[in-house]
Amino acid sequence: MHMDSVYQNAALTIVAAAGLDESHGLPGISTRRTSRQFLFEGEDFALMSILPLPHDSITNSHWASRGWTYQEAILSRRRLVFTDDQLYFECHSMSCCESFDIARDTKLQKVGLDSLHLTLTQPSLFSLKQLPSSGVGGQEARMSNFFTYVSCTEEYSRRTLSYDHDSLAAFSGIIRMLESFTTFPVRHIWGSPFFHPDDDNLPADTLQSTYQNFQLAPFWKSPAVSHGSPLQRPASRHEGVDYLAFLLLGLSWRHESRSETPRRRTDLPSWSWTGWEGAVAWPQLGQTSTVRTLAWLNASISLGDSSTESVPTIYHGTTDAHLLTQSNKSLYIRTLAISRTAFILDKSSNVLCLSTGYSVRLYPSKSDLDAHKVLRRIQSDRYKVIVLANVDQDTYMMLVKKYRNSYYRIGTMTVNTAYLTIPLFTSQIKTYKLR
Repeated sequence: MHMDSVYQNAALTIVAAAGLDESHGLPGISTRRTSRQFLFEGEDFALMSILPLPHDSITNSHWASRGWTYQEAILSRRRLVFTDDQLYFECHSMSCCESFDIARDTKLQKVGLDSLHLTLTQPSLFSLKQLPSSGVGGQEARMSNFFTYVSCTEEYSRRTLSYDHDSLAAFSGIIRMLESFTTFPVRHIWGSPFFHPDDDNLPADTLQSTYQNFQLAPFWKSPAVSHGSPLQRPASRHEGVDYLAFLLLGLSWRHESRSETPRRRTDLPSWSWTGWEGAVAWPQLGQTSTVRTLAWLNASISLGDSSTESVPTIYHGTTDAHLLTQSNKSLYIRTLAISRTAFILDKSSNVLCLSTGYSVRLYPSKSDLDAHKVLRRIQSDRYKVIVLANVDQDTYMMLVKKYRNSYYRIGTMTVNTAYLTIPLFTSQIKTYKLR
């Protein structure tokens, strides 16, 4: 059963956010409440103690730590949340709780408390995160949809699952919702988001963008720039779409340094965030963020050992987790890697640097990795560094480890694009099979 349909069509979702486990019950109905409000009445006034804010109680609850409850919170139209202290209600337009008796009319406006009224009643716990929009052009809407997707994955990845194989299934309702957008739906490959040219009603192989001498490629190939023609950025309202860049951006996640040590979920691909337990983060995106590939890399990406093979229909037409598990978990990236001589170690700070003199930010997904070990293993060819997407001023790279005939993701690296020059790359294009 598709849980997105269940929650989105339910008149009301009852959320049991009280107690330390699922058997605690509903305070005020099946169990006693642990807190009460105290009232003191004077001659012409009354004082009442307040209860803990329901937002804090819900955010810190056991319910909010469970992976399967995330789509329950996001997809429901109306939620009635039972906490240890009180009830909390939130729909798409407002919220309220038992401990605050707030008028729903204009009385507060007359005494100058309209801003307080808005703060206390706006839906803030379960609403989708979106970028502010100026209402101009489709590029902002596309970026906002991508931002919404990765924001959901960041929140979801902070939760826990009892079974590793549920990593994608427990998020599939969110995926189906974002794929149902009529404008710029967000597709996925094993949870990694991207845009498909077919959703823009554009002929992917022939579409001409507004770049001079620039043909917009299908999403699995990098744009081809005519020899001697510099890449010019067009006006933002008419900007062409680099579909490959968004697919590579979907691979540019990293593990948060403040989170617990990440752990591999071996049933899922290492290049997907679903293949790891631990909080993840994506590059910071804004309304005017520029997402593109380094065109001279001539990169391509596929799900087979041929660079001309496109993503199968299964990834474009469905998000059923059980169907995905029947498909190939390998991702083939054909590109130039960064040369093993391109990195040096700043011994004074123990920071990895490019030979051009700029520091590299390292986000390892293994607890025992530091800059010294990474450098030594890059120089011995055990590790490779593959360039992913360029976002604004930074380029994101995937650190991979070779094992037998495949490569496995073990971390992310970022560097200022201005310092990433052509001589730092290998001279031979190679296909990397990621598992």
